[in-house]
Amino acid sequence: MLPSFFRGLMSFLIFIVTTAFGLSCFAGSECDYNPGTVLEFHTEGEFIYDQFGRVVLFRGANTPGNYDYPFPYGPKDIDILKKFGFNFIRIGISWKETNRNIVYAPHPYFPHAYLPGKGLTILWKETPKDVRAKYKRYKKDAERMSAPLLIGEYGAPRPSQFTFVTDWIKENLHMQDQLFIGSAVWVYHPSDGDWGIINHNREIKPYYFNILRRPYPRYTAGKPIELLYSPESKSFRYKYYGAAMGAPTEIYYPQDLFDSSQVNISASCDLKWSYDRAEEVIYIQSGCEGEIEVKIKDKEGQLDNLREAM
Repeated sequence: MLPSFFRGLMSFLIFIVTTAFGLSCFAGSECDYNPGTVLEFHTEGEFIYDQFGRVVLFRGANTPGNYDYPFPYGPKDIDILKKFGFNFIRIGISWKETNRNIVYAPHPYFPHAYLPGKGLTILWKETPKDVRAKYKRYKKDAERMSAPLLIGEYGAPRPSQFTFVTDWIKENLHMQDQLFIGSAVWVYHPSDGDWGIINHNREIKPYYFNILRRPYPRYTAGKPIELLYSPESKSFRYKYYGAAMGAPTEIYYPQDLFDSSQVNISASCDLKWSYDRAEEVIYIQSGCEGEIEVKIKDKEGQLDNLREAM
């Protein structure tokens, strides 16, 4: 199934979202949610919501070239992007196509420049501490704007040459989880050799695949509390305050990392969940009010050090 195209939340932002719910319904109110459901989004305070009231977390890539003719992307590209677990792309649109749903979308790059005769030149090697300070500042800026925070661009060029960028991009991903903010990596384009997550043959570069492909809650039937993930131990923890809605919580979880025997979901009521291996998505029934905690391969206290890193 090809994703549907939706209106953007801001200038230079259009989302392509993949949804699937090819399972038996958890509850009668959720039976209206199906693979053909077109999602509509709006912003309110710090979050982006869909029409069911779920909090939306967008993770995806920038796809420049929207002004090219013919349009340079097609079904093959959607299939490649889905392999990363992405649920949206960022492309350019006209200001007149936007509406009042605005997000704050800064670009947290380290200082760099393209100098004559030298090409890409790093002006300052930012540390993970620098990244954390920058994201905290962005969060405060977004709060002053009463707008959601979504990282419009970030990336890791030439990791074999600029070795500091691995820790830099990992800290970006960590802070995006900690602050529960969406992002669009730079860049999905076959001609961008410095920053591209694919090569000129549209083959995925293993370095970016291994770093960017990670679990995250795409849609939350309730309010997020805490999101933690360790790529080293493959441990995952997600807390949210559940609510009754017409659609389930959906957590993207790569099938090669998923182990049903190590899933622990605690809630104040009997909660049903299932895993769609084809779509790589955990579906959790809505309607259970109160704190819900999802743990996968998470031993007691194993992820606490990530929280302390803030």
